[in-house]
Amino acid sequence: MSLLHRLVMFADAVFAIAITILAIELRPPHGAPGGLSAALLAMWPKLLSFALSFVVIAAVWLNHVRIARLLSGADRALTWMTLALLAGIAFLPFPTAVLGEAGAEPAAVVFYAGSVAAVACLQGALWLLVRRRASLRRPDAPESLLRTGIRRSFATAAVFAVSVPVAMVLPLAGMLLWALTLPVLALIGRLPLTEPES
Repeated sequence: MSLLHRLVMFADAVFAIAITILAIELRPPHGAPGGLSAALLAMWPKLLSFALSFVVIAAVWLNHVRIARLLSGADRALTWMTLALLAGIAFLPFPTAVLGEAGAEPAAVVFYAGSVAAVACLQGALWLLVRRRASLRRPDAPESLLRTGIRRSFATAAVFAVSVPVAMVLPLAGMLLWALTLPVLALIGRLPLTEPES
């Protein structure tokens, strides 16, 4: 079994475990005043943080699948960069739990946004590595896909990073900024991918 195959299998396992841990953090309420409906309503921070992190982890996994399809092999740099990304994914359930417990408290929102921004940066760095090392790629790997992956990863990181100073003052506004990720990524998909001539 090749190093690339082992790396992809290990990555899939880490992504699956991270999503499973997100679900484990959700526990049914017991004996809450006001009945079950009120108790479930009071759980909105946990449910929201679960949904957000599920989407984030799923999106990173889908991008990782796209990267893997472009590869013909793996080396030490790719292995360590992948492990760094997986460390971020494995860590993500922790800021998710903090956000779920604390709700819209500035420290919790900042901690979560910073964690997601770091994961997006790590994925962007992985895209950059694959683009710069032609020896790792399949001969038919489209350059346009590499550029789009790089742009989208760092754009996601930028949105969550920008939300950090906003969340320090207005945590709910900082959380609302995260919704800008979708239109920003859609816009990047329409941008020209040709590089300017030097």
